[in-house]
Amino acid sequence: MAFTAEIEVGAEVPIVDTARTNTGEVFGEKYLRLTAIGSDGRDYLKIINQAAGVVPGRPAQQVFGATYSENSYLVDGFNTADSSTGGSATSFNFDAVEEASVLTGGLDAEFGYGTGGVLNVVTKSGGNQFSGTFDARYRDQRFNESGDHYDPGVNVSSNRVLSATLGGPILRDRLWFFVAMQNVLAEDTPVGAPETRVEGRNEFLGKLTWAINPANRLMLRYSATPKTIDYAYVSRWTAPEGTHYLEASEPISQLELNSVLS
Repeated sequence: MAFTAEIEVGAEVPIVDTARTNTGEVFGEKYLRLTAIGSDGRDYLKIINQAAGVVPGRPAQQVFGATYSENSYLVDGFNTADSSTGGSATSFNFDAVEEASVLTGGLDAEFGYGTGGVLNVVTKSGGNQFSGTFDARYRDQRFNESGDHYDPGVNVSSNRVLSATLGGPILRDRLWFFVAMQNVLAEDTPVGAPETRVEGRNEFLGKLTWAINPANRLMLRYSATPKTIDYAYVSRWTAPEGTHYLEASEPISQLELNSVLS
């Protein structure tokens, strides 16, 4: 008589590594899916605000007193920091993030070029099943509560965000795709300002992953964030002809080969 048995052993990798010397947080897919992100902050740059010691701000965040130009922004291992603004040169849909870590101190040698915080993001790559997301959000000053010293009708503003992702196979078990798009339209009229600041932004991320063989994998990623701002820096003290019209687009292409040598 013959007996057969099957034993399945499972282990979950802990999010907190007790052997590390740096400080910060690691955010997995479940946390990113369930965390509360505001209607005007559905891009991956808002993840850094979830870590302790981070002060949100524009154009970027400050970590433990460091200036925002000292931060580093890594997307799939590629540094996207913009030296002209101090923030990241690219932005994309929050739902495109698979995992993220925020380092706020005790940085290893590989992050030697950053003396502030480090946001390290791994984007989704698709898989053998088609899946995607769609998200639509809108708010304006009517959602603000009035008070003794605040009238929501004085500062007229609105923010609309439409975002979607889609990933799946091109060749099953060999070639996958993932795309993420987001459209943002934000309008703001500061108190007493003669004009309304209007910002339109499109955020795109495209990714192809090719499993050449069990030991080699090739990844191609492209991202772009074209945007326009009409009446930038408008205020009650600035005449319309003293404002600016801004137009910017900084596309980033990345080709990466991962190999296991034996």
